[in-house]
Amino acid sequence: MAPKDKDEMAEAKVTAMREKVDRAMAQVRKVLHTTRNPLMASDVHHGYSDKYFLAEFLTSAFAASAFSTLELLGMDEAIVGVVKQWSKEHRVTLACKEVETCQYLREVKSKVEIATKVTEVTDHFWEVATATEVVVYSGAAATPEATRVLRQHSFTKDVTTKSKDCGPSISERAPVEVDVTWLFNQITDESVLAFEVDRNGAQCHTPRRNPEIDAAVAFATRLTEWCQKLARRSGALGEPAGVLVPVVPVLEHIETVAARIEADDGAEAALPRVGTVALAKRADAAPETVLPLGDLGTFLEEERRGLEAKREEITQGVECVGWAKNAPDALGVAWFELLVAHLKSVAAVYTEAVDFIEAILRQQLAAAIGKVVTAGDFAEYMEFHNRKLFKAGYQPAGLCYPVRRGVNNPEGVLSIEAARKESALTDPLPTLTRCVCDGDPDQVMRFALNAAVDVEFTGKRYVHACVGHRFSTEPSPALSLIATARQFSGYVLLLGRVGGDDEFLPEHALIVRDDDDVRIPLILRETPSPKGSDEALAALSAEQQRFCAAYRGFQAEGTLFAMCVVQIKPHLEAALNLPEESLTKEIDLTRRLMDLFITHGIASDMLCYRPDTFDDPDEVPQDEKLAQVRSRADAIVAMLEECREEEHKAAQEAKKARDAGALADVIQGASKGTTPNATSAPAVQPRAATDGAPASVLSQTANALQQTNAPPAEGGGSFSLSSLPAVLEERYRRLDTDGCLRPTTIETGTTWTKKFRRTLVTNHESITLQATRQQVVRDEAFDLLDALTRSGLLPLSGVDLHVVVTATHCFDKTLVDTVIQNNVNPVEKVERSVLVVASAVHGVPVADLVTPGHAERLSELCPQLLEVGASA
Repeated sequence: MAPKDKDEMAEAKVTAMREKVDRAMAQVRKVLHTTRNPLMASDVHHGYSDKYFLAEFLTSAFAASAFSTLELLGMDEAIVGVVKQWSKEHRVTLACKEVETCQYLREVKSKVEIATKVTEVTDHFWEVATATEVVVYSGAAATPEATRVLRQHSFTKDVTTKSKDCGPSISERAPVEVDVTWLFNQITDESVLAFEVDRNGAQCHTPRRNPEIDAAVAFATRLTEWCQKLARRSGALGEPAGVLVPVVPVLEHIETVAARIEADDGAEAALPRVGTVALAKRADAAPETVLPLGDLGTFLEEERRGLEAKREEITQGVECVGWAKNAPDALGVAWFELLVAHLKSVAAVYTEAVDFIEAILRQQLAAAIGKVVTAGDFAEYMEFHNRKLFKAGYQPAGLCYPVRRGVNNPEGVLSIEAARKESALTDPLPTLTRCVCDGDPDQVMRFALNAAVDVEFTGKRYVHACVGHRFSTEPSPALSLIATARQFSGYVLLLGRVGGDDEFLPEHALIVRDDDDVRIPLILRETPSPKGSDEALAALSAEQQRFCAAYRGFQAEGTLFAMCVVQIKPHLEAALNLPEESLTKEIDLTRRLMDLFITHGIASDMLCYRPDTFDDPDEVPQDEKLAQVRSRADAIVAMLEECREEEHKAAQEAKKARDAGALADVIQGASKGTTPNATSAPAVQPRAATDGAPASVLSQTANALQQTNAPPAEGGGSFSLSSLPAVLEERYRRLDTDGCLRPTTIETGTTWTKKFRRTLVTNHESITLQATRQQVVRDEAFDLLDALTRSGLLPLSGVDLHVVVTATHCFDKTLVDTVIQNNVNPVEKVERSVLVVASAVHGVPVADLVTPGHAERLSELCPQLLEVGASA
């Protein structure tokens, strides 16, 4: 259910409860002192603890009313004492049993006129009797020694049939039962009702959400269903009018308390008692806004008076009870139905009243903030909070990096963007970033182009940690990987996983160049939290546990999503033995070389600069080197053109031959007086259009190109990428006591979007890349990398590797329900998760990550968090 719908329901609950309270208060004011003026709880200023006392007041009223009604049904003091002893050891059940009997009475013959014809008709009269017995018993079956009868009544009715052989049907009705153990557990052996909420219990969250109130609501729900079943069987009347339901969620203004105390004048000295049950005083004093115990006794007396008045009306025949007047116990039946209807009203109103306390909390929360806070508002606040929480250098920043060569303008921009909650706009994904390798040439990684070729690379390596959050009604956030390139620029982007400290496993690859814009949807998949996984493993066999542990290790490795950026021009220069930046302004030559590598599979050895035997390569002018490469490229292009011309000529000659043969067939057919079928001539197939789209196109704005996320300067040295998932999982298991922080994997979506320009002056076009086309662009990228590395002979340098590790803090309820029902501050929960991950990624104790003011606060809220040291 959407948060907006829940807020509307809360408003509806308040409105409905106001109507019930207004009706009840019309009767309540008649029995209270004239100086008293209780009001609906939402209209009285009160504290949070007052809601606990109000919940206890309502539950006591419900239980006392139930006992009072059961007494009117026949449960006297002796039965209450016996059943109380039963409830200590066994379940106690209240059951209503019905037995139907049928007896043939007589046959009556009469003559009737039908269509001017007199016909003799025979009627057979039957008496159907229904005997009802209400009992309470202990245990699984109603044995005589463990059963007490509360009341018995019966009624009869006459049924007429036309045939003696076909009498009225007699149904066997199963007993209607309800478990009433909870009710008798609320009284002492002296029949004193004492209900309290254990505020210090581990499961006590709010005045409404605690084990004691939950048990009471569960009983009220069962009791309501029991009454409804009985009402459906008998077709009884609805809620009896004029009878007070003593479950009234009201409080009193503090200004009227003095007058109340003066008016009561010690009225609460004795324990109020209604029927068989007395009401116990609390050990601790209730706040003055809560009605005193004497008022509850007054309400219960008024309820009893109203029921007795209804009974008198039934006796006098004022109210129609729906049964024949000659029934043996018509008044007893009507009285029973009246009590059942009232009991249903009390149980239903109690459930609504305690839910009303929660509705008040919702209203007060919105009033305190000034609006109903949404998940989008919370996400925006957490970004603000994290900026204040972390010290400079550790603050989360958007994952948006320029692909830059030295001090030159960027070749393009690589980013992961997340859709704002409840908005169509996107922003760079906030991540905790650490540079774990600043281009150390000794830290070499590799990836495989195919089974025979491995490519080694060095460069900067970044770890980006993203800790998201998701409430129960939210889908996983929509992420997109966006790769853009400037005109006349380009790079190779590889996507995959980290297979080890020195291994990258590419799954996808593509070339981004010439104003391309590629957007790849990313899918987040949450895995079980370590705590949840451990609890499930405990119920499995040793073999099953080993299987799950092995597969969970595979899942943990899958949380390291990696993006590898290989710039084209620097490595193209290296592969062709050209000086650095010699191809920066050689736009046409660069394009022709890439076309030869990608489209025609020309080896870079055939195009590279080769110095003469006696030349010193360092002293050869750059232009001379470029000229040699250009001439070799021109020679190969010329050769390819010759091949195209020869192929074209051969195609023309073949066409002429086909045309000549067709003409000869026409002449021969004409000489024979026949004309060949037009379809027999071979059709000239048009030349298939080639896929002329450049790699793809899309310009990022100048502001985006200038946006760089400088990682913290610290953090170099040895950092094990492959062990990071294990380090995080160990910390989740130790510090995530709620089991809400789930490792999350990132997968690429199936449909990619690519924008490009066919020429320099045309507008952008857009295409989608499905699996087949993704394989094509992957092969093109690998062909280019094969040429740039001379099939793995040349290592790649200056390669940026971005490793993204994600985790999601999952709440089992909506934002407002988390605050209201669970009494949980989601800011503190998400904050703890972020700090757990940040400490492992940065390799810094939590105390050194946060500002001094927050460190002091965290030492009080979660001292074990500050004890966490650097990652292993």
